[in-house]
Formats: sequence, structure tokens, C-alpha cells
Amino acid sequence: MYAWDSVQERVYFFDDGTSPNDLHWEQIDQTTGLITDEGESPYHGDYTIMPPLEVSQDGGKILLGSGDIYSGSDLTWAGSLGGAIAQALWLPSGDLVTLTETSGQTRLQRLSSDLVLLEELYFDGTPQAILSGANGLIVA
Repeated sequence: MYAWDSVQERVYFFDDGTSPNDLHWEQIDQTTGLITDEGESPYHGDYTIMPPLEVSQDGGKILLGSGDIYSGSDLTWAGSLGGAIAQALWLPSGDLVTLTETSGQTRLQRLSSDLVLLEELYFDGTPQAILSGANGLIVA
């Protein structure tokens, strides 16, 4: 699983085939394509690492499928949504939209940049994706 952060020119990733699984980053020089720096979270298996992997638009936060949020600068734990998510999308405003599946329904939540619940909707079916479209969000 990989996610690109254009602000810090980093790719964030983890490898499901290793134990303990950990969150990593590599900084890539956009002119040469060379990896110029790298790092990883300091926890080495203390938290659940699972997809999806979503970077906020300002590069300040990294969200994992476990619902855990990490600081984009040093990958220290910065909080939790309180449960796993199926899909997520950070909005330009800093708000976060998440999809979770509960009993055959999809729950869509929009949280403020400080993770306060702003709205919640339910749809029938299993969440596949959430995308930003010209006229708003698209839930598939």
C-alpha cells in the first residue's frame, strides 16, 4: 500500500508481508527521482497497520484503515477515529470523509479537521470507493 504526499515529496507505505508491520516514508527528489531521505514510525508493531493509507492534502496527517492517525512529519501517533474504516478522503478544507461497513450498510461520516463529527449518512451496500468529483463526492 502506497500514498503520495506532494507537499513533502514523500511516499508513505507499509508492507503487509513483514512482522512487525510498520509505517514508512521515503522522500523522493522530483528532479532526479532519487530517494533523498527515509524514515519510519517509532512503534514497530505497537499499532495495527492496515489499508487504506490516506495522506491529508496538507501532508500533516496520515490515516490508516485501523482508524489510527499519524503525524506526517515524523509518523508519531496523533489520534484515532475509534475504529476501522473501509475508505477515506481528506478534503481541501481539512475535513475528513470516511466510509465504514456495518451490517450490510455503508456509513459515511464527515469529520472536521479536528475530528468532530459534522454529518453522518447511511446507504445500503458495501463501500467500494469515495472520490471527489466536479459537483461533490462520489460514493461507490
